[in-house]
Amino acid sequence: MESPKVSLPPTSAKGSSDRLFDLRPNFDYVTGEVGFLYGHSSGKFGGDYLQGYIFGEVGNDRVHISAGASYEEWNGRVPRWGR
Repeated sequence: MESPKVSLPPTSAKGSSDRLFDLRPNFDYVTGEVGFLYGHSSGKFGGDYLQGYIFGEVGNDRVHISAGASYEEWNGRVPRWGR
């Protein structure tokens, strides 16, 4: 199976590259952070706690984009009251 062929229109005018749009992002700032937490508790109701997150932002004077994700896990014993 052949891959599809791409053809560009012919250009004859000088400075035609000025008419092409720029695909590079034009953001004034890019920032982000990553966090991690691990906790351990011993004793009757002990366990392990694990948490992590990632967060990022990009923007300029007109556009602001934020994105992030987090994860949380608890492996421990919980008291059962009322038994």
